[in-house]
Amino acid sequence: MADIRPFAAVRPAAEYASRTAALPYDVYHREEAAEAAAKDPLSFLNIDRPETQFEPGHDMYAPEVYRKAHDLLWKQISDGIYVQDREKCYYLYELTMMQGYFKNPTDQVVVFDAFYRTNPCDGGYAICCGLEQVIEYVKSLRFSYEDIEYLRGLGIFEEDFLDY
Repeated sequence: MADIRPFAAVRPAAEYASRTAALPYDVYHREEAAEAAAKDPLSFLNIDRPETQFEPGHDMYAPEVYRKAHDLLWKQISDGIYVQDREKCYYLYELTMMQGYFKNPTDQVVVFDAFYRTNPCDGGYAICCGLEQVIEYVKSLRFSYEDIEYLRGLGIFEEDFLDY
């Protein structure tokens, strides 16, 4: 059974949204990211690609680079650039993407990620185990009648997708 829980997101305050908006981090090579980030200190790219805050040869995976992203984000939160939602909500990005692929079939491979952001127990590396369980979870992912009714009530999913 799917375990879908609401959470209170952090997002740009409305008056800063146009300045914080940035293309996804992975569409830029390092030099392009630095150039784009330099155009506006409020661009999320400064946080998303924090190596842009260092000299070009600096190791982009060094601990101080991650610390810089942390510091930039929390500074912008404390300055009111980013605000946390007052209420917990459901954020359904993967499901809306799934509906898009359902409505527009392709013969290309579509990828959805299963990942974590930091190594467990402050370790310097991780060994990937349990991939079989992740695949089995995804293959057996099901939604209850109540889940579907909730999704239907949002008015953003089409009936044929919900039936699927």
